[in-house]
Amino acid sequence: MWRGQAWGAYIESRDKTSNTLCCRLGLAFRRHKKFKEAIENYRKAKAIYPDAVIYFDLAIAIAESGDLTQAIGSLRCALVLRPKFSQAEKMLKTLQKKAGHSNEEQVDLSALSRRFS
Repeated sequence: MWRGQAWGAYIESRDKTSNTLCCRLGLAFRRHKKFKEAIENYRKAKAIYPDAVIYFDLAIAIAESGDLTQAIGSLRCALVLRPKFSQAEKMLKTLQKKAGHSNEEQVDLSALSRRFS
């Protein structure tokens, strides 16, 4: 437990390095199917520097943990930050179908991206 606490303190002490480390830890945890830890690290990374790729990676971890609604929300954030993010668009459509969202429930992302740009 002490190692984990020391590592966490080190990560939080360096902003730019923290972002990269959190993303790498998120990926490592996700590959080992430790989704809670992966999600936690991706959320730390986006708090330091919100980026479309981080939201996308977060969405993958959330979807793999089984929460499609939250994953869809993270993908929408990614597409607001980068409207032409084709991987995020494709994953969003797939998750919306899996979640059973009707066409009326799907958000017009172009309107959202104009509002936040």
